[in-house]
Amino acid sequence: MAHIPEPQQELPTEVVQTIYHANLLLITVAALPLYEYTITFRQEVEIVWKRQPTLASGLLLITRWSLVIGSIMLTLPQPTPEGIIFATYVYQH
Repeated sequence: MAHIPEPQQELPTEVVQTIYHANLLLITVAALPLYEYTITFRQEVEIVWKRQPTLASGLLLITRWSLVIGSIMLTLPQPTPEGIIFATYVYQH
């Protein structure tokens, strides 16, 4: 397992603020499609699930579900903004 060095000094306020804003942006980007899906689910049932399948309904489902899956994937473990910013900061100094 790779060893990540601990910072020798505290990170500058600018770096901490950047990390904070990156986390807020990630949460927002993941939450908006989930919110939209939640408030329009009843319409999807009426338009898609209670009618005969068509090309348009298939495209609607693909579009809607790809947004939901993308939002879920954004919340799965991945390189954190902190780790990326920390690595960039260490590399530059």
